[in-house]
Amino acid sequence: MKVYFVAVLLWMLGTAISGVAQDGVITGRVADASDAILPGVGVTLTSAQVMGERTQVTDERGTYRFILLPPGAYKLKFELPGFATLVRDGVQITAGFTATISVTLQVATSTETVTVMGTSPIVDLENATVATNFTAAITNVLPAKQDWGAVVGLAPGITVATPDVGGSRAHLVPSSLKSFGTSGQIWILMDGVISESISYWSFDALSEFQVTGANQSAEVPTSGASMNFIVKSGGNGLHGGLYADWINKNFQSSNLDAGLIKQGVTTLTVRDRWNDFHGDLGGPFKKDKFWWYTAGGYQYDALLPFGFKNDDGSQATYSVPFKRLNLKFDYQLTPKNTLTYSGAGVQKYHHQRIDIGAAKYMAPEAAGISNYRHWAQKWQLTTILSPRVTLETKVGNYGLIYPRVSANTKVSMRDLDTLQIRGGYSGSDAERSGEGFSGITIPYVTRYRKWQADGVLAVNTSALLTGNHNVKVGYGYLFDGQTTTDYGFAANVITFWRGGFKTPAFIQTYDTPYITKDIFHQSWLFANDTWNLNRKLTLNLGFRYEGYVPHLAAQGKSGSGPYQQAFTVADTYLKRLNGPVPRLSAVYDVFGNGRTAMRAGFAKYVLLANPEAMVNPNGSNTNRYNWNGAGFDRISETFTTPYVPIPANIVSSSTAVNRTLDPNLHFPHVDEYTAGIDQEISKGMVLRFNFVRKFERDHWQTFNTSIPYSAYNIPVTFTDPGRDGLIGSADDRQITVYSVDPKFRGLSTQVLANNPHSFATFTTYQIEAVKRLADKWQLVSGLEWLQTKATNDAQDPTTGINGEQNYWTWQFRTVGSYELPRRITASAALRASQGAAQSRTLNTPSLNQGVVVINAEPIGALRYPNYGLLDLKFQKTFTLGDRGSLSAMVDLFNVNNSNAVLTRSNLTGVTFLSVSQVMDPRIFRLGLNYKF
Repeated sequence: MKVYFVAVLLWMLGTAISGVAQDGVITGRVADASDAILPGVGVTLTSAQVMGERTQVTDERGTYRFILLPPGAYKLKFELPGFATLVRDGVQITAGFTATISVTLQVATSTETVTVMGTSPIVDLENATVATNFTAAITNVLPAKQDWGAVVGLAPGITVATPDVGGSRAHLVPSSLKSFGTSGQIWILMDGVISESISYWSFDALSEFQVTGANQSAEVPTSGASMNFIVKSGGNGLHGGLYADWINKNFQSSNLDAGLIKQGVTTLTVRDRWNDFHGDLGGPFKKDKFWWYTAGGYQYDALLPFGFKNDDGSQATYSVPFKRLNLKFDYQLTPKNTLTYSGAGVQKYHHQRIDIGAAKYMAPEAAGISNYRHWAQKWQLTTILSPRVTLETKVGNYGLIYPRVSANTKVSMRDLDTLQIRGGYSGSDAERSGEGFSGITIPYVTRYRKWQADGVLAVNTSALLTGNHNVKVGYGYLFDGQTTTDYGFAANVITFWRGGFKTPAFIQTYDTPYITKDIFHQSWLFANDTWNLNRKLTLNLGFRYEGYVPHLAAQGKSGSGPYQQAFTVADTYLKRLNGPVPRLSAVYDVFGNGRTAMRAGFAKYVLLANPEAMVNPNGSNTNRYNWNGAGFDRISETFTTPYVPIPANIVSSSTAVNRTLDPNLHFPHVDEYTAGIDQEISKGMVLRFNFVRKFERDHWQTFNTSIPYSAYNIPVTFTDPGRDGLIGSADDRQITVYSVDPKFRGLSTQVLANNPHSFATFTTYQIEAVKRLADKWQLVSGLEWLQTKATNDAQDPTTGINGEQNYWTWQFRTVGSYELPRRITASAALRASQGAAQSRTLNTPSLNQGVVVINAEPIGALRYPNYGLLDLKFQKTFTLGDRGSLSAMVDLFNVNNSNAVLTRSNLTGVTFLSVSQVMDPRIFRLGLNYKF
């Protein structure tokens, strides 16, 4: 009783493991030859992944359970007087996986030990999560190696809008990441630290990572993708390696063909240079006592994006250098207490920060400068209170500095017809530059700081009548602070033009500079019981309670900008948001042999966002005016005299000062239903079918309550020229939009509220095949069909045109390797996908609220082309001495030389279907990898 009291007290005072289960479990049942259970069997676990030995004794049901096991290979020894000692070797554990190892002991005729190299279980008989594990065995041979974003895009169920070719997007966070339909809502753990980014961590340092897309346990807050990155530990032996690879533009083919030329593409993006150098080293300061590990590297990536031109018409270069560093220390304070420190840091520098898909619209002078730095670190104590009670306590810290600033002092200029962007930096979203105030990025520097303290107490109990209960109870707290300095544009304005910068259209004023400070305090409590009722059925009963307190730190504006008025914001805690979210799932071992498991589950989630940032009154106050170009010098692209607003010329206004939060605001929520079956079909290979349906409801939306829906009462009918852009042709049609009553022009009161009419439903059917490395080959493969249904009631009859969505999308992913003779390994990654659903958009005539971009056709009426992308890797390994090896590698990316269009303009007119990004052409990469 005293042990349990101390454990609970430590848990309440301490803090615990957050999010996804980073570690694996080995459990099972021990019986004799007659299948009678054997209590009292001593079970000893050893591995290169853990210090020393771990021991347990089977309970009255003959069961044992080892938890908190890092990914790797394990050995189990079973001992009982009167029976032959049994050793089970080579048990493979992956992140979050429960391996059920049940054994039979034979009566001993003499002192003997029987060693069995059995096949590691591939079917999880306890967890119903829908997840994909990328072990070191497969990431070490992937053609996509060195780019975590590309690897994540290979996971079944995950959709990345722009596929990577040979590291072409290694410098970017994956765009529009979706998990079984859900966008955003990404939960990232970097060795247990809650992080913001997935793309930049060192490949060397990570032993494994897991992507979970559905049926999350109560430990996980999100309905989207949960990503669990696990850093290597030092181990009892010195080990390490050095890696180098390179590409230059001579390694690249061309996929420019007559079809692209017909679409106006005359040049393509070229990889100018790629270099990647990194290494790692780890080992013991003292065996089974103190381990250390470090990894670091430097990467340089330079592209020549098509359409990205200097003022003289010459090709401009887009380059990004990276620096990375990881450290990890494991120290065993006592046989039952282990202290771990893990830290990582990244620096990335853009001398021209652009979106490759918008490069053709952007003059290099208009690209921002970004010196990006982020880091993550944790301090963790793992305590074994008893063979059946463990406690993990942890403090973690994540930091990020993310600037996007202008490279010059010119005035920002955007053309509404040609989508061209030039002058000072104003963001790279050209497509939406005419729609209200969207598509604009104010030059800024953002500083994130996260502090987390969280913990989990795990208790395993067993009884003959009630079965095994494996209970986890956890509490966590996260402080997430964001400070952003908005520097503003030159002259604090953006100018908008028509006809290729020929005719001035609008001028938009900003009340910069200022500093915003947004904080939220997130806390959670969860309980989860993995209940083994009998040898076949396991229930997972979970409950999570989310607490969320938005917080505005004291801040304000000094009145220093030409369009700025001084005011202050007091330190304010906004409405607390709470979300009770239950989880329930079941796994049934159909035949009792561990080879066929049926799964079903229900999970409720809240959609997490930052309401304090949405309602902070210290945001941008912006006005748009009709403008004739007065005071602007086109040669120098500067104002000769400051622009003075003319109130009669106001078109629209976006005001932050009177932002408020609806007193009835509550979390949007997701109801998720899953079902599936896992079938082991051969040694180490499983075939899975998954059904996932997600219902998103009550999305948040900012409403301008100063302008009611009824105020848009002036009908304006105009001709939609159709896809050909020509008025007078057969596809013309009349569209009626609505201009706002002039007396409401420029009014803005923004209220953040739930929109009960905004929802999304995602239905996925998935077939997945996974084979662990055995018999010289391995595989991860998935095919899925996703239906998207969504609607969003707009605030006015114009922006609501063609807002509903209802379409299907399919995609296929497969990665694998085969070990050929002479120590040659061949691996491949194949991605095939239906093109993303799009809408043809259209600029309205000038309305009282300005030019509005509408959907002229429903989303899904247009699609980007389907694509197939094949990557290959060949690796020849040479033995060096007793422990070392050297591998020579050739990677071939986009072997089929696909030239699928990835992004294009959907704006009706001169830019319609104008291609802005094409799949990068075939390219190869050479590399060397030394390990010891």
